[in-house]
Amino acid sequence: MTGMSLTISARIMLLVLLSAIGMGGLLGVSYYSLHEVIFNQNIKQMQWMVKTVHTIITSDMKERAARNVPLEISQQQTIRAVQELVRDKRNYFWICDMDGVLLAHPDKSMIGVGMTRDENKKIAEYAQNFIDVVKKQGEGLAFYFWREYPEKKKVAYVIGIPEWNWILGESIFVEDIENEINTMFIKLNIATFFFLLFLLLLASLFGRSISRPLLRINKVMTALASGNLDVSVDLGNRKDEIGSMAKTIDVFIEHARRIAQIEAEKAETDKMKSEFVSIVSHELRTPLTSIQGAIGYILGTAKATLPAQIADLLQIAKDNSERLTLLINDLLDVDRAAAGELHLTIKPEKLMPLILQGIEMNRAYAEKYCVRLFLDSPPFKNIELPLDRARFLQVLSNLLSNAVKFSPAGSAVHLSVEDYDERIRIYVIDKGAGIPKEFRARIFQKFFQAQRPSAQKKGGSGLGLYISKTLVERMGGRIGFESEVGGGTSFWIEFPSVSHAKSQDGGLA
Repeated sequence: MTGMSLTISARIMLLVLLSAIGMGGLLGVSYYSLHEVIFNQNIKQMQWMVKTVHTIITSDMKERAARNVPLEISQQQTIRAVQELVRDKRNYFWICDMDGVLLAHPDKSMIGVGMTRDENKKIAEYAQNFIDVVKKQGEGLAFYFWREYPEKKKVAYVIGIPEWNWILGESIFVEDIENEINTMFIKLNIATFFFLLFLLLLASLFGRSISRPLLRINKVMTALASGNLDVSVDLGNRKDEIGSMAKTIDVFIEHARRIAQIEAEKAETDKMKSEFVSIVSHELRTPLTSIQGAIGYILGTAKATLPAQIADLLQIAKDNSERLTLLINDLLDVDRAAAGELHLTIKPEKLMPLILQGIEMNRAYAEKYCVRLFLDSPPFKNIELPLDRARFLQVLSNLLSNAVKFSPAGSAVHLSVEDYDERIRIYVIDKGAGIPKEFRARIFQKFFQAQRPSAQKKGGSGLGLYISKTLVERMGGRIGFESEVGGGTSFWIEFPSVSHAKSQDGGLA
């Protein structure tokens, strides 16, 4: 291989090896974080399960009392149910009284055993721990030792049943959690090892795929520098950036052969420029999608192992690529609308599921700005509107994201639905700075953004409201707004209803 090929391949391989070393170091550091996360996850699962079982027991207790079931029978039924309630091989439920005597346990031979009176003082002392937790707090976490394994510590989440003077608990050996953590860490190391092997192979192939065509291009450019125009790069149907570069060079060579005078050279150069811009425009979405997917994959699978600075840079790149994708989509929508090629599939759609879906789609975006989303209206269960489902969600997302973007942190955006004589109006209300009067007449124009103080660092293409107005009108609806400077803005969209009937079940939040 030549020096150029070796240099490119070596740099790529060195980068992968340095990344491997960095990942190895991060894996060592991440073990402690992984330990804490998995341990807390197990505890939270235990807490949730114990509280759930406690709720069921309490509910059954009240239901049996209402049916005048004798107390002794009710307690026996509860004990039998808990004895059979084994979540997995490691976790199990048990009941004891406030003296530490077991009343229910998967191992029936343990029933009647008094843990606080065990001959092993350490077992007795630790058993008293969860009794004290229940007496003082009503529920909580406690560590103790079990008589069958007096040297192996257990952790339990316990909660009191004061009506019967009982304690309900779920237990697991701390060692089992440790084994789970170690097993997961080993699997993570193995997966990382094979992933790095794959990266090395990929880096080798990638280096060759770059170096060989670049050598070809370098050879052609050297020939051009010497005045030889009887050459071409000709990389076939390669469609990446190098392929585009090679095609551009070949086009340049072809044009250079025809240049006879300055005027002709200028004309051909302009033509090349136009062709180049066309190629870039058509190829923009594909690499952008690939870049966005790759960054999202890295952040989704390896963010915890990345240095904070690298993770922040990747997040910025992901946010910018998403913003560019939205801009491209907006520009395409505007272009289709202008050409009359914006096709919609309008059919009756139930309104409330779409509104709830729209809220969930934008909840993460709202949390980013520390803004809450609320649906204030009663549920219109059967109401239907003639809509294009995807485009309606696009309009609703535009309105919700605008409202969130211009709302102060800690505030809320409210969404409500009202019935106006066979027409349904959906409101999106924020508590932002409002829209100045001088900008209201142009708010739905292309590329227009009102200069509000809260918008200085919010960004945006200025196309969202224009596209929303176009889509709403194409679906037979209307869009408008009401605003008060310093008092917020209320955007609304209105559609004729296909069928509607108000539910009497109450409100949603």
